[in-house]
Amino acid sequence: MRAAALPIGLALTLGGCSIAFTHGPPPGHEKLPEFNCTTSNVGPVLDLVVGTVVLINVVAAVTEQNDYETLNAPAVAGGFVGAAVFGSLAVVGFDKTAKCRSAKQQLAARKAEAQNAIVLDSLRVTPAADSLSVGQAVALTAIVFGTGGTVKPPSPVRWSSSREGVAWVTSTGFVTALAPGSAVITARASNAEGTATVVGTATILVTTP
Repeated sequence: MRAAALPIGLALTLGGCSIAFTHGPPPGHEKLPEFNCTTSNVGPVLDLVVGTVVLINVVAAVTEQNDYETLNAPAVAGGFVGAAVFGSLAVVGFDKTAKCRSAKQQLAARKAEAQNAIVLDSLRVTPAADSLSVGQAVALTAIVFGTGGTVKPPSPVRWSSSREGVAWVTSTGFVTALAPGSAVITARASNAEGTATVVGTATILVTTP
């Protein structure tokens, strides 16, 4: 059974590339700006070739053996097992490279989207000041500008009041006067990647009816 022993030894030397040299995308790659993984199928192809050679060699040795009583059964079994193992490793390797290529495409798409996005430059709240009597209400509007003065479409704006007991503001910028006093209404907006945040304010003076 020397014919089967040779490719098994070769497999131990050349096989296992799908584990040693083929890497899939890291966990959480969707949030990483850069990462490394393997897009080439060289590793799994090599594992597939080695497994195929082992299988062919074992089958040939069994076919050519005239005296089955002297057949080295452990060597034959080892050959079939080795072929199955390296075939499985090849499948795992192909799956890693496929996931890596998909992850790289997603990364390229995210980079292209970020390059095309307009960075937020400023935010203006209108009216910037108002005087209300208790019980009255006013709708504030947030106008967001991008780099170069480009007016952005309505983006998610977070509204808050410095004194909610005086002036209450909803998530859409609708302010209701609750008690006499002064309150600062703040609007914040961030671009998609969260790399820029712009702030605008309005002062609301509440008087008694």
